[in-house]
Amino acid sequence: MFFKEDENECIGNSEQVEIPIGKKAFDDLIGGISTVNESLVQPFDIRYFAYDPYCKRCKDSGGRCGNNQTVTSAFVCYCRDKPRIHKCNQ
Repeated sequence: MFFKEDENECIGNSEQVEIPIGKKAFDDLIGGISTVNESLVQPFDIRYFAYDPYCKRCKDSGGRCGNNQTVTSAFVCYCRDKPRIHKCNQ
């Protein structure tokens, strides 16, 4: 586990991943009340941003980007009337 100021400590083929944890979980971790594993099972918010040309077209047409979890996670544009393959108003 690395804190922000330790980011240069990653070596080899390792990758740095930032995982947000709640304030209480952080305080418990720093205070020695809980372990890393206990802190990581606490609920936390996550935001994922990825550039995808399909998503841009979907958003530009008024939709929201998503995926179809029943069909190999294929891209879906969620429109006001119904989900569409690429963009709304097709």
